[in-house]
Amino acid sequence: MLSREQSVANFTKNIDELIGSNYILAAKKISVLLKGISSSKMFFELFEHCTSGFNYQDVKRRAILKGASYGGGRFVMPKDSRSIIAFVFLLLYEIDSQEMQLLDLLEKCFFEGGYNESFHRFAKEVLVPFKTEVLLTVSKILGSTKYDMQVVEVKKAEKPVLTDDESAQIKKLLNESKAIILQYKMESKLKAELLTLYDDFTNALYGTSSERLKISFLGYKYSTLYHRKLDVSVGEIEKLLTSYGILDEYD
Repeated sequence: MLSREQSVANFTKNIDELIGSNYILAAKKISVLLKGISSSKMFFELFEHCTSGFNYQDVKRRAILKGASYGGGRFVMPKDSRSIIAFVFLLLYEIDSQEMQLLDLLEKCFFEGGYNESFHRFAKEVLVPFKTEVLLTVSKILGSTKYDMQVVEVKKAEKPVLTDDESAQIKKLLNESKAIILQYKMESKLKAELLTLYDDFTNALYGTSSERLKISFLGYKYSTLYHRKLDVSVGEIEKLLTSYGILDEYD
């Protein structure tokens, strides 16, 4: 078995290589990550603790939501640390054992027009939070006065600001806006910044803070203002957010 320090370094290396990988190499990288976890007493016990009594199928039904159209689904990450760690670990295990096809998941919830683009979105929305929670928890374990898995944080899940239908309406318009952004003739750096704001607003749609959603939308709105002649979607989104009570009439 590896030492605790070697275990952390090994996990960090393997998860970073998976996050920075592409669709073709993802299956191999997932396998390497899981084998590394099984070789570490600390990580093995951490994941055993987090998955004990965890209702994976129930959380999975609430996390992987099918959309009305191809690529129109969405992924809702559990809210607390222990559930994030347990769910993503079991999801990766299911992919590794081929009980779930990664391609099906990417096409359903993370579709971005291409396999690698979709995988990169999966990495950003699923693997990066997973890595953060695991390493934060491990740092608490190593920093505690005793070797205690009970430091894994469990919070009460908060209710999203928007309903599924409301989020879906805005996401449809937001996708139309993104398609227009991709047609803009501008510097690559500026276009990348606009797409970053698009990603931030998309994430805020499924969050639990109305103020965060409001600020994210306003940032997106004013960043695209110069090109608004081609894009009526932002105005329609603004009307919806106003009707949902997120924006005031004067915003």
